[in-house]
Amino acid sequence: MSKKTFLYMRVSTLDQVNGAESRALALLEWCTRNNITEYETFTGYLDHTWRVSTA
Repeated sequence: MSKKTFLYMRVSTLDQVNGAESRALALLEWCTRNNITEYETFTGYLDHTWRVSTA
């Protein structure tokens, strides 16, 4: 059985909006260090919208 990797980022305050990129970079670096090449990224925003992306 293969493992699935999901990366979750949440932007819950206006102060965090610009920090989303740094969190994304940290998660992607973690994937690289752990030899994870397939993952889905879920990002939640202040207005309760979601963005989903697949690598």
